[in-house]
Amino acid sequence: MRGFLEGIEEALKNSAGYLPLEISSFLGGLIEEVVAPIPSPFVMAAVGSAAFAQSKGFIFLVGLAFLGSVGKTLGSWVIYAIADKLEDVVVGKFGRFLGVSHQEVEGIGKHFKGGWKDDLILFSLRALPIVPSSPVSVVCGIIKINLRTYLVSTLAGNFI
Repeated sequence: MRGFLEGIEEALKNSAGYLPLEISSFLGGLIEEVVAPIPSPFVMAAVGSAAFAQSKGFIFLVGLAFLGSVGKTLGSWVIYAIADKLEDVVVGKFGRFLGVSHQEVEGIGKHFKGGWKDDLILFSLRALPIVPSSPVSVVCGIIKINLRTYLVSTLAGNFI
């Protein structure tokens, strides 16, 4: 497994050399979000270094950061959707053993109504580099946070 992950990391690192930087940034963000063990700053550092070596300007770097954020957001939405579907199955079949019901899980999610406080909390979690991204996506999918709130806050936090 370790060799497989190292292979993915190496392919992402090298992609900036043979793919257009825009595609490398987007795909790198998407893959790094879905394959959780890849370090978060790895992709953007490699793409940014390649852009610097090509003497690209600041606006170009901002565009690359945005494309990487879109890729990460799309990847986190995949994790959100999987967690949403798995919650239905796991709690439905094993909820009585876990001591939790489907209604209790959804009740937690109803505390998040999609207002500005929810946006701020999720934005902050996404913007802080010390908070792992995948667990946030899983929890948001399990408790069924409003999808608009989730996507907008995730995109903005990833961009920062």
